[in-house]
Amino acid sequence: MVSKIKPNHLRDAQAIMRWLLFSVRQLDLKEVAAVVGFELSDGRPGFDKDRFFGNPKAVLDVCGGLVVMSQDRVTLAHLTVREFLLEQASPLHVDERETHSLIARSCLTYLLDELQPRVVAGVGGFPLHEEYPQCHL
Repeated sequence: MVSKIKPNHLRDAQAIMRWLLFSVRQLDLKEVAAVVGFELSDGRPGFDKDRFFGNPKAVLDVCGGLVVMSQDRVTLAHLTVREFLLEQASPLHVDERETHSLIARSCLTYLLDELQPRVVAGVGGFPLHEEYPQCHL
């Protein structure tokens, strides 16, 4: 299934997988479409609303069959997907400790961004910024 993911989508697919694996609750399609907007790679956190998927259903295409949608919730397609993602040898390997840190920083970044005098628009808002950032610290 990983072979179905286009090389230019690997980064976004990995970001999505991180959130699906370790979010405190299941995410809806719009929330998952927004997680690719977080930029934390260079040590300077940021939130880029232009990186949101214009069509949230693109999440399903980007993830190459590793995720499914049921009642507007996005989940991993199977338990074996979780096991595969946690394996060191996986091309989409996800580290639990690193991911909790990333999710916490992402939530805090979004909160701080909301405090700025400018308006951050996105796909129906991003309610996760109000919920659970402390669970990943």
